[in-house]
Order: sequence, then structure tokens, then C-alpha cells
Amino acid sequence: MSLSIGGAIHHIGNIHKYAREEDVPEHTLFVIMTDGMENASRIYSSNKVKKMIERQKNRYGWEFLFIGANIDSVETAKHFGINSDRSVNYHADGQGTAVVFDAVSKTVCNFRKSRPLSSSWSDEIDKDYESRK
Repeated sequence: MSLSIGGAIHHIGNIHKYAREEDVPEHTLFVIMTDGMENASRIYSSNKVKKMIERQKNRYGWEFLFIGANIDSVETAKHFGINSDRSVNYHADGQGTAVVFDAVSKTVCNFRKSRPLSSSWSDEIDKDYESRK
């Protein structure tokens, strides 16, 4: 099943909305990982997605990461309202994907411990990407 970014944000928002109060997570980290292929939604325009992301960040304190291959991830993330320090390029191959999963795993572990999202969360991904340009 494929879900657009807007659809996924809407879905997770509804899960939080209809969950028992004690079941709603204190922190939400939303990771967007894309291969850069066009997956245009017919329901959610990029402007609507940007508004959804801004709402979730401002109202509920959600954090968003944008990880992309074959695109300018910083520029694309900015288009969706995601800061440049929360976006990174990666190589969509076995090595690049392994580096991403390792970095995201560490980031999620720290996030679950209520630690602030580190500015160095993407350093290993950047290092791998730059070394193989």
C-alpha cells in the first residue's frame, strides 16, 4: 500500500486524535524517506502538505525529518516547511540505505528518551553521501 505524505500525516494525526489520552505519544517523530520518484497525490497539494506539517509542528510539537535520494532534499524539504537541518540527501543503494537506517535508529532511540533532536543526527548520512558523489 502506498500512502502520500499528506495521507500519512492525516492518518497518524487521526490515530492520535482518537486514541485514549494516555495512549497518545508525548513526542512524535515523522520520518519522510523518498527515492525522489514522482508520487504526486491527487488529494494533497504540496501547499496543503506544508500547512499540515506546520500545524503538526506548531500545535503538537511533531518533529519531521526529510531524507531523499535523486533530488535536492534541502530544497524539497523547505518546500514542505521542513527546516534544512532536518533534511539530508542519501544514496538509494544498499550502503546508503543501511547508513540511513542506522542514523535514524539512533535518532529515534534518543528521541524516545526525550532528548532533543541533535543537529548531528544526519552527519553519518552526509559523510556517506559526500564520499560517493
